[in-house]
Amino acid sequence: MKYMAFVLGILGGVTGILAGLFEHIPGVYTALFHNYSRYGVSASHLTVAVGVLCLISGVLFLVKPLAASWIGLVATVLGALGSLTLWLIPGSFIFMATVIGFFDVAPKRAHQEAH
Repeated sequence: MKYMAFVLGILGGVTGILAGLFEHIPGVYTALFHNYSRYGVSASHLTVAVGVLCLISGVLFLVKPLAASWIGLVATVLGALGSLTLWLIPGSFIFMATVIGFFDVAPKRAHQEAH
């Protein structure tokens, strides 16, 4: 399970960074986010940073799945705020990894309390 969360976290991070870099292309941000672009708001740097956070979370799934799950949950919300529609694919990957990470932690705690 933790290896699946690792792979999904890495996929979410890579696609998140690509989504942030895609926003850097001139005209793309204006076309996709016309309502926000007139204010000069650009969240592409936030999207790239959240993609890096997803990569960190993906690697952390191998060591500390609970901490990685919380980081992934925060990254899912921040990415959705940063790039709206472009975050659908990376957000889905990291959210699936987060859910798997939370489920991976639960049986170990129950097993420790029994002994």
